[in-house]
Amino acid sequence: MDDYVLRIIAQESGFRALLLLTTQITREACRRQKTSAAVTPILADGMTGAAILGSLLKMHQRAALRFEGDGPMKMMITESTSHGLVRGYVANPGAEGDDQSKVLGEKGFLKVVKDIGLKDLIEGVVERQGTVAEDITHFLETSEQTRSFVSIATVPMENGMIEISGGLLVQALPDGDPAIIAKLEDRLQELPPLGELLVQGWADNSDLVLEKIADTVFEGTDSKTLEKRWLFFHCGCSRERSEAALVSLGIAELNELIQTHEEVVTDCHFCNEKYVFNHDDLTKIISDIESKA
Repeated sequence: MDDYVLRIIAQESGFRALLLLTTQITREACRRQKTSAAVTPILADGMTGAAILGSLLKMHQRAALRFEGDGPMKMMITESTSHGLVRGYVANPGAEGDDQSKVLGEKGFLKVVKDIGLKDLIEGVVERQGTVAEDITHFLETSEQTRSFVSIATVPMENGMIEISGGLLVQALPDGDPAIIAKLEDRLQELPPLGELLVQGWADNSDLVLEKIADTVFEGTDSKTLEKRWLFFHCGCSRERSEAALVSLGIAELNELIQTHEEVVTDCHFCNEKYVFNHDDLTKIISDIESKA
């Protein structure tokens, strides 16, 4: 089953919600980053967190989340678009640690940058609170002044890979009573953890995992699903973009690269794809620059 997100609204009850299944995008990101068993669940949570914020955006908008901490993992960046395209990477994918809370670190910050089509990007920074879910909740309530509840779950297998992952966001509507979030939090405390709900939902019907969870979590409310949208791992890098980066170096530096290197290799932090440019490629780039001068 492909990853997807359900957009839910309960007009009379006064809340909106997102439910996400993110197993495939988190597996792909961790595979490409070659993450350790300690880093895998953190990057997976970060990817799910980006997908949550991306799902709140309007069309042709995107969001980037930068987590920095004082642990051996150091830093994580995850990005998502309103079209459900998600990617991410970490500074030290091989970081180790027995205490997951200390791998990224207990102190640091979360910076969220949004591109919503305006002249300037929208930025917000908050101190990290602990888990990715806690950090995003803090950002939404502090920076965006929206009463929110966020739950993110990554269930690992014995070999350290991801069995299933997903997320839940519940927010009070602008004209709704913020107390509704507290009531839903109380209900969630009475239910099994989100990870268990995901595993059970998958076992019962892998085609309707989130729909089953929605029925359980929002039972008794006027909630209805507005939209089901697919989520994908997507980087967006290409040989053309790498070539454009080389063009920006200028003719003098490109000639120096020809003199000092047999080939130039550019690689993408997010997907680890490598693009190789030999002397003939670099000479052609120089010729193209000269022809346009």
